[in-house]
Amino acid sequence: MTAADPPTEPRGIPQTTDDLLEFARTTAGFMPEDEGDLLFVVARDLERPRVREQLISARDEGHEIASHSRSHWYDLTRRPTADRERDIVEATVAIAECIGTRPVGFRAPGYTITDATLR
Repeated sequence: MTAADPPTEPRGIPQTTDDLLEFARTTAGFMPEDEGDLLFVVARDLERPRVREQLISARDEGHEIASHSRSHWYDLTRRPTADRERDIVEATVAIAECIGTRPVGFRAPGYTITDATLR
């Protein structure tokens, strides 16, 4: 597939880090302004060396890396402030240590975000 060719087969939702990175590789550049994808990372997954390697590869391929928390608690936004802050800070630190720069953004698990979580 080239940047000019849209995907012709339904891919489904990537289920593994390998699947996600392969999807990002095959779709990057599909739109003329596309310089890569934004990948959200659950930092606890970085405990696995293979995931760390894949994330570094994704960064090197031009994908932006963002945080999806450390623990992926579905109820993160309803947790006590100290727990939320610790989880988000630990995720930011772990991702930055892996890729050499702070993640570009944050998306909370559970399809919700609150003002308190963004502070």
